[in-house]
Amino acid sequence: MRRALAAAVALLALAAPTRAAAPAEWGVAVLEIGSTPDARQEQLALRNCLELVGIPYVATPDVETAVRRPLVLVGGIPLNTQLSPAEREALYAYVERGGVLLASQVQGNMFFPLFGLEKASPSRENFRVLFTDRADPALRYLNRPEERTVSLGNPQLYAETIWSTEYTPAPGTQVLARYENGAAALTLHPYGRGLAYALGLGFKETTLVPQLARSFEAARLWINSFEPSGDVFRLLLRGLYEDAVHPFLLVHTIPEGR
Repeated sequence: MRRALAAAVALLALAAPTRAAAPAEWGVAVLEIGSTPDARQEQLALRNCLELVGIPYVATPDVETAVRRPLVLVGGIPLNTQLSPAEREALYAYVERGGVLLASQVQGNMFFPLFGLEKASPSRENFRVLFTDRADPALRYLNRPEERTVSLGNPQLYAETIWSTEYTPAPGTQVLARYENGAAALTLHPYGRGLAYALGLGFKETTLVPQLARSFEAARLWINSFEPSGDVFRLLLRGLYEDAVHPFLLVHTIPEGR
């Protein structure tokens, strides 16, 4: 009797409809989290960076839609209150099975294990970012000395500059860039088969604010000089995109014949 009951249960389980996994899709997803003015501005800045570089993307607030793509860029500040436990778990699972994730200003400690962090502290006293000599696809286009040290403001004129986040990395996390005080500004954490990057600077502060002439005099020379500080963060996106998405394509910023 017990064997017959067990067999019946097994047959019912086989006959029950199962939810099919969503098919993988090509390209980049911008996962937009948060609806505050700051979050909206960060999302706008990130989309603007991708369009200037020519990277096609889909912007969505839905985690399940975003994680179908090989590269996910988070638009907004990852706080503990931004995503539900199920959505956070979906991000963890996405990276674990091989996805590449980049988020800026990671401050919620529920995301720390994913990004390999022990602590994150906001600051307005970081005026320089120095990239390390580590070979990583995200840094492939930073091939000039001016691109390896980014100016965030002039400390001789200002006591404070743009907001940044200082990271304390956990063991096993690679540091790709540091502030002048030694705190990590860009980290890389292998998680499962995937990679999680944490950038301590927002795209709003590094690319959008300077376009509004509020750069805290970050230019190192006033005239006739090469100052790539804002472009560096767009080049990071391009390096990640070309490494994570295959095949990749770049959309020309000026349509043919116009």
